[in-house]
Amino acid sequence: MDVKVANPLCFIVQKFLIQKYRPAAKQAQDVLYIYDTIELFGALLEEFHEAWKMSISPALGVKLSSTVLTVSQSTFSGVNDVIRAAALIPQNRKLSPEQIQQTCLFAFEIILNG
Repeated sequence: MDVKVANPLCFIVQKFLIQKYRPAAKQAQDVLYIYDTIELFGALLEEFHEAWKMSISPALGVKLSSTVLTVSQSTFSGVNDVIRAAALIPQNRKLSPEQIQQTCLFAFEIILNG
């Protein structure tokens, strides 16, 4: 059986592109998914940067690429209510809002800006 697995970076980009259409509870869930994806694939940040620069950003075009940059910056520039809500979701582990915010801010600085 063949199983198709989404590209982790494309998954994250999609979460940024739909963020404004999502209710607050779903935005928090998406932030947690983004954080977990970064945690799982953190060793690939440089490869994600190359994929963003060479494939994903050009395929999205200037407007959508700019949206991804803006949303990533506004989401993770500081601890906010969405990040606080995301930190409370997991019942089986302790996450601080600062841990989520700082991890994602660092990752997206590498991925999107190089």
